[in-house]
Amino acid sequence: MDSVYKSFGENELMKDITLDICRNDRIALIGPNGCGKTTLLKMIMEEEPCDSGIVKVSSNVKIIYMPQIIKFNDENATVLETLRNEMDIPEGKARSILTKFLFRTPDISKKVSSLSGGEKSRLKLCLLMQETANFLIMDEPTNHLDIDSREWIEEAVADWDGTMLFISHDRYFMEKFATKIWSMKDSEIVEL
Repeated sequence: MDSVYKSFGENELMKDITLDICRNDRIALIGPNGCGKTTLLKMIMEEEPCDSGIVKVSSNVKIIYMPQIIKFNDENATVLETLRNEMDIPEGKARSILTKFLFRTPDISKKVSSLSGGEKSRLKLCLLMQETANFLIMDEPTNHLDIDSREWIEEAVADWDGTMLFISHDRYFMEKFATKIWSMKDSEIVEL
């Protein structure tokens, strides 16, 4: 990211931002609500253009993204159907994968729409982690989670061996996983 500028009308979110994300960095992005944290993530994922400057992601980087609000293509599908639709795999293999993500036999026949926030997060992470990726981006991954789901997500993140960038207000999660903290405020990003 080199000399990036981004605004929405009069609201300047980023002014002359130059940052590098290196292999195996684990970066927590903090800042007040509305300062542009999610916009920055979207710019890295090429979903939002910058007004000027360059956001360059190496061609060998494969990004997976876990948004703050989890949605699925078919909310009426069951947990098992959701995984099988995404991966086109036999039922036995799908059941085995779901077991690793704490979905037991009664859980896999639940409709996605009936899942708790923690269950939806686990299912989304399950789907994402089946992809071959080396850069995990998460937008407030521990928001609205019960204790079991929180602990499980912490274990899954601890096992992640790639680069990670996440937005969080969760001090415990940041202290446990971040090797760098970027603070975003007043159109600037500084490393703490």
